[in-house]
This record gives sequence, C-alpha cells and structure tokens, in this order.
Amino acid sequence: MKSNNDVTLEAYEQNFDEFDMILHKIYNSLPVGGVLSFSVKDGEGELWYSGKLSAPRYFKYWNEAALRHKLQAHHFNVMYSQLASPFPVTYNTTKTNTNWHYMVCQKVLATEFSAKEKA
Repeated sequence: MKSNNDVTLEAYEQNFDEFDMILHKIYNSLPVGGVLSFSVKDGEGELWYSGKLSAPRYFKYWNEAALRHKLQAHHFNVMYSQLASPFPVTYNTTKTNTNWHYMVCQKVLATEFSAKEKA
C-alpha cells in the first residue's frame, strides 16, 4: 500500500537531462523522508525504438552504480535496489535485455546526506 509520500516514476522513457529535471521536481515535491520508487532498464547506452507502438520512444539504459550516483547527487538515499526480469524468460520473445533495476529511495536533507558521506 502506498502512502501520500510515495511517488512512482517510470524513468525508462526519459533522457539524461529530463531525468535530472524529474528527480529535482520529485525531490522538491516530497517531504523529508518521502519515498520514491521506480524502475529502469539495465544496460549501457541509449536507443530510439518504434516497435510495439506507432511512435518512436527514447530509452536510456542504466547500471546500478550510475543510478546510485545520480540519486545521491539529488539527495536520495537508496533503501532498496534489485536487478531482475519482470517476466519469465519464456515470455520474452525479443532478443533485447529484459533486466530492470527496481529502486526505492528516500529523500534526505542535503545536510543529512553530507553527514552520512563523512561518517
């Protein structure tokens, strides 16, 4: 069950600059201790893809280290991280990477985050 402090973000369709802007807006909208949960595709690089839908979509792939760095830069503390496939392997009929990073993080004050880094 989600509380009012939870925000879900489907970041896999956002490019790098938009992702920074979105994290900034989410940070500003959450109270201290508020929770952000989202998932992004695992991998490196980016891709424009027009399969499944009639319009092209932009995908940016992430590795866990880059995600953690990005979240920490926006003053989010990662509480949970898992790399997993959302579907059984037999369901995946494409040859694309189906692993996703599932992230849950919490907003901390910039001063709290700096204190944790020094400890």
